[in-house]
Amino acid sequence: MVFFVLSASYCNPLPMAKSEVDALLPEHKEFILRGVRASKVLCAGPKKSGNGGFIIAKAETRSALEDYISTDPYFQKGILHFDITEFTPYDYPEYLSAWATL
Repeated sequence: MVFFVLSASYCNPLPMAKSEVDALLPEHKEFILRGVRASKVLCAGPKKSGNGGFIIAKAETRSALEDYISTDPYFQKGILHFDITEFTPYDYPEYLSAWATL
């Protein structure tokens, strides 16, 4: 299993009006929830700056993670781009061990 931090940032300029971006937010949140339910995503949330968000995720390979990202409606519409950083967790609280080893 490979672990990742994804830093999502809004594209500048946005490819559509802000109201259209806002209308897609429920679908974007559902994309994240699908990842949580599938144990791909540990947590996700917006940046304080308002310019995107972070996701902590895992996948069998980077390619598998990119396949998951490709299903995000914000990514599909060119609203967000992701900077992906792979990391190796060497220590974490016991309550996360189930997620880390799934």
